[in-house]
Amino acid sequence: MEKNSTFRNIRYPGEIGSFLHDPGKRLVGFHIVVDGRLISRGEFYSKLVEKLAEWGASRGGDLRFLKVYQPYGSSDIVVIFFLDITGLDLTPESMHESLKKVPIFKRVELIKPVIDGLIIDTCSFPQFLAEERAVVFRRANYEAWIRKMREKYGDAFNAILYHIGFEAGQNAYKHLSRKYDTSDRNLLKIASEFAKVLGYGVFDVERLSSREAIVKVYGNFECELFGNAGKPEGHLVRGMIAGFVATIWNVEMDDVEARETQCIAKGDPYCEFHVRKKGGSIFHI
Repeated sequence: MEKNSTFRNIRYPGEIGSFLHDPGKRLVGFHIVVDGRLISRGEFYSKLVEKLAEWGASRGGDLRFLKVYQPYGSSDIVVIFFLDITGLDLTPESMHESLKKVPIFKRVELIKPVIDGLIIDTCSFPQFLAEERAVVFRRANYEAWIRKMREKYGDAFNAILYHIGFEAGQNAYKHLSRKYDTSDRNLLKIASEFAKVLGYGVFDVERLSSREAIVKVYGNFECELFGNAGKPEGHLVRGMIAGFVATIWNVEMDDVEARETQCIAKGDPYCEFHVRKKGGSIFHI
């Protein structure tokens, strides 16, 4: 099997953020909020499609981006869309006024390009994931504090990453267990899916018992920073998994051991982490 082919075949890459870059195009966007208690979803979608059709295909416009969602814990429905109105006799201001006249839209914000050909959703802040504020780091940012700091401070920084990850894993379990009334196995599954959403990797739980856990991670964001290092490099992710599992077992950091037995940084097709309670059976290598 070609290295990492399993990871590539699992999911289609996603794009985070609401933006569009198309130099030379005349772009306009809108952020609309509707009180979902006052209308049916069908009525809302009907009005939205009516307006998009008015400015879109019937007049040569082009819908380039559309996002519709309901904020967690809210009755509001939010829609964000970007249109290419190049060559049309429309102004963003006239479109804005037209949308504001739709009775079911309780708030309509006009989104203008930041520069020519670049439009970004400037209305949505802060970002949340499951009721918690979320901050996105691009690779250049997290590479600076993982790989670059490792180069500066040596292997001692690995222990710091493990400790940070362990506490993050503990906190993740506590948050999810308060939010979802389900089994520990399901909580680990939920955490794995959120880890995918956050871009950490594709987590595959191979084993979870009262003394041992084995987790495979495809596309591990941490280990891919190190190329062909020839040794395991997943210290932050190792800590995250260990912290989550230790909290399931109701034990502390000193009561568990966690190892990365396979790693993409040493040529393996995925990273594999083994966590066990101290005093239990040996690791499976």
